[in-house]
Amino acid sequence: MLIALWPTGNDWPAQRETIVRLSGIARPEMVDALDRLRRGERAGRVLDDRFISGFALAQYRRAGAHELALSFAGSQPAADAAYLARAVKRLIPDGELGSSCDAALPIATRG
Repeated sequence: MLIALWPTGNDWPAQRETIVRLSGIARPEMVDALDRLRRGERAGRVLDDRFISGFALAQYRRAGAHELALSFAGSQPAADAAYLARAVKRLIPDGELGSSCDAALPIATRG
């Protein structure tokens, strides 16, 4: 999903520039990782622990966020949303998030 949501080339809106800067990952490294992902390399080979730490949802909670809105781009946004929901349920099966993932998903994507 990262490559579907991230700009290509020199199209880096200010908010994305800020996100990368705050992640601690240098822009050239981010560009390289995105290029590799777009060429089909698996995320597990491309993205190291810095990407996980820099973009983890826990960072938002520590910063005081109480709610996040996710949008899915690309050719299959409903399938991508369903994939995320299934992954979250596998990782956090007892509903420790404090709200239901199903509530935010369209009926067609519920599994």
